[in-house]
Amino acid sequence: MTLTHTQSAFDLMRRRRFWANMGLGALLVLMGLVLGVCSSCQSVPEDTFKTTGPLTPDKVEDYGRLVAEGRDLYEAQPRNEERLRNSVSRFDHAMTLKSDDYDTLWQGARSCAWLAAYAGQKTDRVEFSKAGLRYAQTALKVKPAGTEGLFYFAVLSGRLGENDNSYGLDAVTKIEESCKRIIESGADVAYGGAHRVYGMLLLRAPAPPTSIGSLRNARKQLEAALAKAPDWPENHLCAAEMEFAWAKDREKPEFAAQARERLQKYLLAPEARAPQGHEFEFERWKEDALKLLAENR
Repeated sequence: MTLTHTQSAFDLMRRRRFWANMGLGALLVLMGLVLGVCSSCQSVPEDTFKTTGPLTPDKVEDYGRLVAEGRDLYEAQPRNEERLRNSVSRFDHAMTLKSDDYDTLWQGARSCAWLAAYAGQKTDRVEFSKAGLRYAQTALKVKPAGTEGLFYFAVLSGRLGENDNSYGLDAVTKIEESCKRIIESGADVAYGGAHRVYGMLLLRAPAPPTSIGSLRNARKQLEAALAKAPDWPENHLCAAEMEFAWAKDREKPEFAAQARERLQKYLLAPEARAPQGHEFEFERWKEDALKLLAENR
């Protein structure tokens, strides 16, 4: 195989080690996913809410109440599926009255994104991914460079691709483009969120030519997320996953030790605490930390 100027011999050997170390079952699963995506590829939906006329005086109070209830239901702690479904219902009703307020739109996308991640049924996660994309797309129609709109568009594209592989190829493109726009603007959202989401995409995606995966670039992005929000537990969870991968790929066990220390300090130690307003999510991050440790003994 001829190496291009962007493809080093070291990277080629790393990919060969990756395939050699994969079990046959995992390899067949990955091949099936790639072939499935290629044979039935779909584009991330581009639906937006129908434009409404000016808010009539008799509907101002109703709209304000619905939006406030949608926000309050999202903020209520600890979050749960029932409350978040009710939150989305309030935002959906509000959209029938007024669908051009940027803040309301991205907050509706945020409620959908939570359900796209944590709803109990996969079919529901797919539907809330699509519903949230409608909010995010409409937000970007109102404010094309809106940081929150771009972020939730990336997150929801990823959730849709995660739960329905037929959207996977297009989702990768949408995540990369949206996160890069936020990063290049210098803005921050969700505690280093653009770096974190883009970094995890680079970490988990197959390497070229199949996709855009790159352990080296993933490390850069996840370290940038830590620089933006050094106390945010989710950033440390993602950094630990990268460090375990780095330890194996580069044969540097000190990075695995660093990952274990990181997970203990920020997620598993008795003194580790959930960030205010994220009690439910913190428990899930702890579960993921324990799984990561079990996979990297």
